[in-house]
Amino acid sequence: MSDTVMFAQDAAVDSAGIAFLVQWAKSQKHSKLIIKNAPLNALQLIKTFRLQDLFEVQK
Repeated sequence: MSDTVMFAQDAAVDSAGIAFLVQWAKSQKHSKLIIKNAPLNALQLIKTFRLQDLFEVQK
């Protein structure tokens, strides 16, 4: 079973938040961390740091 992060409507994420999500995602042994309703800046940071393989992004 995967863990899921659901962002609030007006959420913003900085690099420290991405670092937290990376640690959480790496703790998932056999699945990706699911991210729902991610703000644009979080998606941009994930892409910039090439972290797409750690997350399953859902709308």
